[in-house]
Amino acid sequence: LKDKADVEQKEAAIPASDLFSEANKLLRQKNFEDAAEKFRTLLNKGIKGKELAEVHFGLGEAEYGMKNFKKAIVQYSKVQEAFAKSVKVPASLLKIGLSFQNLNMVKEARGFFQELGERFPKSPEAKKAHAKVKE
Repeated sequence: LKDKADVEQKEAAIPASDLFSEANKLLRQKNFEDAAEKFRTLLNKGIKGKELAEVHFGLGEAEYGMKNFKKAIVQYSKVQEAFAKSVKVPASLLKIGLSFQNLNMVKEARGFFQELGERFPKSPEAKKAHAKVKE
């Protein structure tokens, strides 16, 4: 427990932008557990708006990567709450739909795919969602 407290104390001293870069690097390396930990540390830094939306999306990606689909849905849902104009909203809607699909909740998944198509019809995510609705 002492080691974890030491790590948390050291991470608290790291600037948010560095921590965000490190978390995204871990995500790209598919080190989802460590990435999730960094994103959670960022949530405790009190960031707001656009940056907060990015952190929720990143944490959603980490949870999705660990197949924690319910936790991923929660994080992806918070992207829009944090910053409604975030460029991550279409991707979040797609990932919510995919998460529901992975949970065998087809009706719910289809609802998010349709919402994505209606709200962001020209997005690359909408094209993917459209294919999923036809499945």
